[in-house]
Amino acid sequence: RPVPRQPLPDPDRITLDVKIAVIGSGVAGLGAAHVLSHAHEVELFEKDTRAGGHVNTVEHKGLGLDTGFIVHNAPNYPYLNRLFGELGVRVQESEMSFSVACGDCGLEWSGRRPFAQARNVANVRFHRFLLEVTRWLRTAVSTLDTSEGLSLGQYVERHGYSERFRSHFLVPLTSALWSTAPERALDFPAAYAIRFFDHHGMLGFGRVRWRTVTGGSRQYVEACDEAIKGLHVAWTPDLGFATVDPGVQAICENAAAEFEGLGCHVEVVNPGWDNPEETFSTLIAAQFYAHWSDQLPEAEKHLDPTLVRFIGRGAGVSARDYVLAQERVKAYWAEIHAFLARFDLLLTPTVAVPPFASGQAPPRDIAGQRVSVLGWMPFTYLFNLTGQPAASVPAGVTDDARPVGLQIVGRRHADRTVLAASAAYEAACPWGDRRPPL
Repeated sequence: RPVPRQPLPDPDRITLDVKIAVIGSGVAGLGAAHVLSHAHEVELFEKDTRAGGHVNTVEHKGLGLDTGFIVHNAPNYPYLNRLFGELGVRVQESEMSFSVACGDCGLEWSGRRPFAQARNVANVRFHRFLLEVTRWLRTAVSTLDTSEGLSLGQYVERHGYSERFRSHFLVPLTSALWSTAPERALDFPAAYAIRFFDHHGMLGFGRVRWRTVTGGSRQYVEACDEAIKGLHVAWTPDLGFATVDPGVQAICENAAAEFEGLGCHVEVVNPGWDNPEETFSTLIAAQFYAHWSDQLPEAEKHLDPTLVRFIGRGAGVSARDYVLAQERVKAYWAEIHAFLARFDLLLTPTVAVPPFASGQAPPRDIAGQRVSVLGWMPFTYLFNLTGQPAASVPAGVTDDARPVGLQIVGRRHADRTVLAASAAYEAACPWGDRRPPL
């Protein structure tokens, strides 16, 4: 499967453009393909019917449960965490505990609750077993020099660990970590295993903070698989009705042109939609009035004057007006749905003017034309009304260093495409070093 070429922030580092085959779509293959595709043409080969390798997320009662890759941490997985950051994959704090249930002898215990079975409090054999576990945690690292060339089976023989320690601790631990059959667990190289346990905070008595991928590890596999090359992208500077500051329009036009370099097909369009301001104002005014009118006039001094006027306008919205506005929203939805059947993404300026001072009234004159009180923000509320996913990314700065945003709008429920496009654009046009003076 071809992997679309991704943008490389620093093209001067590209010294050779080659075709590369990556075999296997586990985390190593996916990560390599993702990074190499910044500069080269990469094709990923996988014999299975799905990508991910060790990753396997199972749906159960609305939860994404991992049976393979489950947890990671910051100290031991710096490149994986960097990959998650680049892909926009969310992670959350998690626990990693260890428990054993033996079907043969009936023993059950865990690292967090060693005496889960109350009868073991008085069980001398179990106390000896815990002492062996403690010895392993305390001394394993100090035996590394003499462990080279030994298997785990040979190691426990040399150091006098009991059969109970092997079958109720080391074998299940090793089998769980490496998805290994229990009968093969003690074949692992002892030095390798001890180093792994040590690096992951599983020896001694301190523990690292573990994390897991929100929604299951399939999320990062799907994010690696996501690409924007070949998407059909529409660019409109005004949606056919807005008045836009010329400087804002020029910056956003240049930003939209960057999507050609990302492998998209970009087309300049005029959607031909009517201005939705009256519909939006009617609905919002009625909703504001319903929610806040009982707090007026006492609360007026704490509210923005424009908000107060909207609340007052809501008193005059009739039931007929409200229903007709809702019907118009349905018509907008149908028009946008038909439009986005032809295009994967729609690009617009985020707002029509550069930023203005906090506390200052919005501009009422743009490019020499008088506009309404909402004329500075004509691009966003239409898609709020129709429920389209949208993101704003930094498009550039004006001559006086004020930031300008580019809005990326997608089809209904196509949030992942919008996020992938945002990430690809920001990788191609990094902006972190371009901060306006305060």
